[in-house]
Amino acid sequence: MTSEEAAPFYTIGVGDGSWGAFFALSSLWVIRTVLFGYATDHKLVYGLENPTGAPEYMRSWKDSRNQAVAGPAYIGIESVANCLFYKPTTSCVAEHDNTSLFQAVTTKDSNVELFTRTTVDGLSKHGSNQVQVDAGDLTNVYDHVIVTAPTWAMQLDQKATGEFDFPFKEFPIAVRRAIKSTHTIASCKVFVGLKHDFWTKGKADGIPQLVATDTYLQGMYAYRVPPDAGVLLVSYTWEDDALKTISFADEPEAFTKQCVDRLDAILKQATGNSIKPYIDETKAAKVRWVMVPTNRGCSKIYRAHTELENMRIVAYNQNYSNLSHLYFAGES
Repeated sequence: MTSEEAAPFYTIGVGDGSWGAFFALSSLWVIRTVLFGYATDHKLVYGLENPTGAPEYMRSWKDSRNQAVAGPAYIGIESVANCLFYKPTTSCVAEHDNTSLFQAVTTKDSNVELFTRTTVDGLSKHGSNQVQVDAGDLTNVYDHVIVTAPTWAMQLDQKATGEFDFPFKEFPIAVRRAIKSTHTIASCKVFVGLKHDFWTKGKADGIPQLVATDTYLQGMYAYRVPPDAGVLLVSYTWEDDALKTISFADEPEAFTKQCVDRLDAILKQATGNSIKPYIDETKAAKVRWVMVPTNRGCSKIYRAHTELENMRIVAYNQNYSNLSHLYFAGES
């Protein structure tokens, strides 16, 4: 494609929103989405239809350090993790047949602990085969440690001053270089509540459920979320467009209003109708991943010509974990 042909494709994709964050990375993203239907018939994960009878439904409890934990609501994608944690299964804790991980954590003599809001400051080698985890005034020693923190969060928020002291005395230089060269995408979402939907059959306003623009809003998506009427993702931005929103970090309400006003002007021009009667601005939320200490970004990618660096991180468990007893998972 020429630059002129590519510009609108970058902005609107093929009707599923902007592909700006991935457009420069790989043609496979386009091929998979268009030819294999990955952007077709999207649905929300609602969670359990009748969660009231599920284990520990909405019942708060205390973790191993007496920190309060909200009970599970079994709503949305989080219901998957809720079921794995709270529902009894023989696969959760091997030594406790038909016991949930929750039961193991909350049983005093089970020797299973969970710390939900205890910040890990650093890791260090303990002897030759164990790993010490320092978390404020809490220090524990483990046989094996799994690290799920994104690499940017590891670099920016861990307070350890030295490299992890492996049996061969240093963190492998190739892995260190790979971690430092990874790129974590910036993304920002601005949500507002909906009083009722505007896209089901019989509605006369003609306001679409999805809008892609070349403004700072980038993408707008509307979802029905039971039991409420729904939610409007009034602005969904990536990379440079997302970083611009950080300038409004101290004015969240003002930025939400600005997004709603801009979307309303676009829809009035396009459809002749206002979206404001459907919006409940008292229900608003913003997510800026680069400002979340446990994330420092949205998702990890590799730039052109750095895929081998990415593989050094992915292959760390196979190459080094038998010596370090440290494992990478999740974004790492």
